[in-house]
Amino acid sequence: MLGSWKLCLLVYILFGGVWGILAKCAVDRLGPHTAGSLASLTASLVLLAFSWRFLDFRSQAGVAFAVGAGALGAVLILTFYAMLRLSEASVAIPLSSLYIALTVLLAWLFLGEPLGLRKVLGVLCACLSLYLLAG
Repeated sequence: MLGSWKLCLLVYILFGGVWGILAKCAVDRLGPHTAGSLASLTASLVLLAFSWRFLDFRSQAGVAFAVGAGALGAVLILTFYAMLRLSEASVAIPLSSLYIALTVLLAWLFLGEPLGLRKVLGVLCACLSLYLLAG
């Protein structure tokens, strides 16, 4: 899409930072169910507008994994917006990103991805951030 993973990361960080503020403003005014549903619907429509030409459903396993990810994503959205309503954005959003530490471990267990010292230290630092931000 953007040609470089570093450029993608930059866009992700910039949009993610603004997104967090918009999400907090929305959930404070609408509640988690309405804010989460509207945000998800809007995201789906924008995603389809940009991606419809590239959709490919030839892999049944791929479709099943995508549907499963979408179902889990719906639960994540509702719990995220509920948490965001009950907490400060500066705490809830960084802490909600700690799912990455679990993903690293699950990718090692189930996908056979390497888990070197550097990744282990990264997971430990992520866990330390939990203590520092929520403590």
